[in-house]
Amino acid sequence: MNMHDSFPSVATAALEYAARGWHVFPAPPGKKQSHERGKDHDGRRWGATNDPDVVAALFAKHPNANIGIATQESALVVLDLDRKNNVDGIAWLMEQIKAHGDLPHTIEATSPSGGWHVYFEYPGDFDPKTCEGEIAPGVDVRGHGGMVLAAPSIKPGSENPYRWKNPPGFFDVAAAPQWILDLLPRRKRLSEQAMPGARVQINTGGASTWADKALQDELAKLLAAPEGQRNGTLNRAAFSLAQIVAGGGLVEDAVKARLSAAAGGIGLEPGEIAATIDSGFQAGLQTPRGPKERATGGAAEAMPKPDADPVDLWGSFDPPELPRDLLPPLIEEFARANGDQMGADPAGLAMAALVTCAAAIPDEIKIKVKRHDDWTESARLWAALMGPPSAKKSPIISAATGPLCRLDVEMMRAWQERVNEFEALPADEKKGKPRPKQTRLRIEDATVEAAQQVLEGSPWGVLLLQDELSGFFGAMDKYNGGKAAQADRAFWLRSFNGGAFALNRVGRGAAIIDNLSISMLGGIQPEPLRKIAGDAVDDGLLQRLFPIMLRNATMGRDEPMPDVNARYRRLIEALRDLSAPGFAGMGVLEFDSGAQAIRRDLEARHLDLQSLETINRKLASHIGKYDGLFARLCVVWHCIEYAGHELPATVTEATAQRVAAFLHRFLLAHAIAFYSGVLGLSDDHDRLTAIAGHILTHKLDRITNRDVQRGDRTMRGLKDFEIRPLLEQLAALGWLDRIDPPRPSSPPHWQVNPAVHAKFTDRAAREADRRLVARETIQGLSGGKA
Repeated sequence: MNMHDSFPSVATAALEYAARGWHVFPAPPGKKQSHERGKDHDGRRWGATNDPDVVAALFAKHPNANIGIATQESALVVLDLDRKNNVDGIAWLMEQIKAHGDLPHTIEATSPSGGWHVYFEYPGDFDPKTCEGEIAPGVDVRGHGGMVLAAPSIKPGSENPYRWKNPPGFFDVAAAPQWILDLLPRRKRLSEQAMPGARVQINTGGASTWADKALQDELAKLLAAPEGQRNGTLNRAAFSLAQIVAGGGLVEDAVKARLSAAAGGIGLEPGEIAATIDSGFQAGLQTPRGPKERATGGAAEAMPKPDADPVDLWGSFDPPELPRDLLPPLIEEFARANGDQMGADPAGLAMAALVTCAAAIPDEIKIKVKRHDDWTESARLWAALMGPPSAKKSPIISAATGPLCRLDVEMMRAWQERVNEFEALPADEKKGKPRPKQTRLRIEDATVEAAQQVLEGSPWGVLLLQDELSGFFGAMDKYNGGKAAQADRAFWLRSFNGGAFALNRVGRGAAIIDNLSISMLGGIQPEPLRKIAGDAVDDGLLQRLFPIMLRNATMGRDEPMPDVNARYRRLIEALRDLSAPGFAGMGVLEFDSGAQAIRRDLEARHLDLQSLETINRKLASHIGKYDGLFARLCVVWHCIEYAGHELPATVTEATAQRVAAFLHRFLLAHAIAFYSGVLGLSDDHDRLTAIAGHILTHKLDRITNRDVQRGDRTMRGLKDFEIRPLLEQLAALGWLDRIDPPRPSSPPHWQVNPAVHAKFTDRAAREADRRLVARETIQGLSGGKA
């Protein structure tokens, strides 16, 4: 049977888990043990590790192994609920939930026998005992010294593999509710020897019980920190413990060693660990504290700990490389093979191929997004490949769209033959027949009039192809924002959604376009697009594009190619021939229950991400399209998988997982790189960086509206109502915390995150130098007068 469920390979899944900080090992199918011995791996139980190189080697050595996760080492405790041998642990849990309340949203999995694994954070104050049936029949605990098998592991003789119910990456591991903790059998006081960040004997110089407990508390918080919050938790721990070091309660080197070990155990990179600890220490050492200040809330305690790792407002966000094993295999092979041969970024080839596939899939194939709603989506995508002229945008687009363009040429020639036959008819016969409508798959003339003529006879949808999208946007704004330009933009906005469109044209009468559906693919350079985004009406047209930030071109190869291009051509032809499922192609695709759960979780996540509107409205608007785009991508993945066959009506959970991972790990990351890099991190980026520079140059620990108005030229003219949203954005970016003003009627005051001055020391020096040079230049121009 197929070993994998949601992942293309067991090794890939193991590496995914290791990247989360989980300690994994190869387990023989049918056995809850390891292929490896601890004594061969520095005494590590099961030979478990989260070192990616070791993980890759272990699963290359045991390619048919299942995946085991060492629970204690991974800071996990798992409830293993069985349904077999006349016991029902799941029913027991349902009864407990009725009595105590729902479980928090956390990672969950199902086992081949129908059991249920519920993952929680490992508690910080005791070791849960690994046991079977001690809580209740059918209820096992995997905690201290325990292990659990993870997807896509199999059980010999069973058709069902281990599957994620609430998969990692879409859910975080939650802390167990108190009623669960009260039920867990306890082994003994937390044993740090086996936990990540193992306890080491240190000379604390007579450290008090209070200081030692503070150290243990911070380590426990760090070990339990969910992915995405680990670096910030490490920074806060370093800041807090550095205060105690400065007060004489702990020894600096020993504390740093403990923090480094714990951070390495949860998967942070060594370079990142050292920089984060040093940043927290630099700030924390400035405010010593001891048990008295802690207990009474003295001056040291009054200094707030940094609530977040401040965002680098001057930094760039590098887009990720094309991920492996998430795309349909043929698309990934096409992108990587042609990328190597051309010396082009495979990310651009992959996205161009996906848009081409979407354009080839007839619009009659739709997916019903929600189970109890009429909302449907077709495979219709817009993408912009961004990079300098040397990024090989045109060759990328040509390679990906070539098969569709050939089909379009054949279709256009057939239409021209029908037109010629029509023109050859006698005049009286012509009167009773309509002129043949254009049938196309591609358009390159970006005028609305030309597109309308094509779409009248092409209800399946077409691909708008633009080597340079700057020309497309420029032509649209040729009337400088007048009514004609607004009408053009409205037409293109409608083409993104599909559906019927009524025409009323002077001299040509009225007509109906049965399906105004256009996929779009083009290239553009960053500078023109920055100008377009600044000048154009912000109606969401730009935000409908998936931006792909191309890496610089490299030296290509001249080697024999695999037959992937021929197979890709046949794929495009097969997609063009697909029909909707059901009788006479009248049905729609639907998500299975697992895929629906993923869709619902993404919907909630996208709603949370749209809170970025206070920082970057364009990025928030782009993310606002993701619910529909997720469904469209699922149609593309599903159709590619079954091209050349009858199309099943159900899109599976495994497909939805791959699409969701591609959307968030790749497409969203490119969008962030574009909207924060090309267009600026914030809608008010220049003003934000001016205020941030003022904070650094003047070493402010608090800031008010008056401080802002004393800043540079861009800040002095700001009114109170303009300053407040800027400071709120800096708070959202981790730079500030709001504090109460001295009088209720006063504008808010803001506390500067102490980590700002530690993290951006070099930037502060450069900012001071820049202002000094500017001042000296002005003095020189004015004859030495300030």
